[in-house]
Amino acid sequence: MTRPPLARRPPTLALAVAVMLLPRLVRAERRQAQALFEQGRVLLEAQRYAEACPAFAESQRLDPGGGTLLNLALCHEKQGRLATAYTEYQDALSAARADKRPERERLALLHLEALEGKVARVRFEIASGAEGAPITIELDGTKVP
Repeated sequence: MTRPPLARRPPTLALAVAVMLLPRLVRAERRQAQALFEQGRVLLEAQRYAEACPAFAESQRLDPGGGTLLNLALCHEKQGRLATAYTEYQDALSAARADKRPERERLALLHLEALEGKVARVRFEIASGAEGAPITIELDGTKVP
């Protein structure tokens, strides 16, 4: 019995290597996320919001967590991006409830209440017959699905 050419063999070696390396990659991302979070905290304390917010955002992307989300929301609030902060506080509130973190839940609620009267509300009405037409809505420069 002959073995299939190398190009047709199942990628078992590549799969085995990927399975072995995956935990290391995850740990590396978590370490990077933690370093970015700590950097964000230092920058936030120094009121360097333009640098702190991206650090928190990248930390959240690498290793999502309720605490990081709260700090990102606070940073955006300090930056004056109130609608973005409000949405992030809502997400942080949901995460705190899911994780059973009452202190984080209380903190998110306090900030949501403080922003309640400051965040503008917009109502969109689609004209009859315009259904299906392409519509783009942006919030602080980010497209809203």
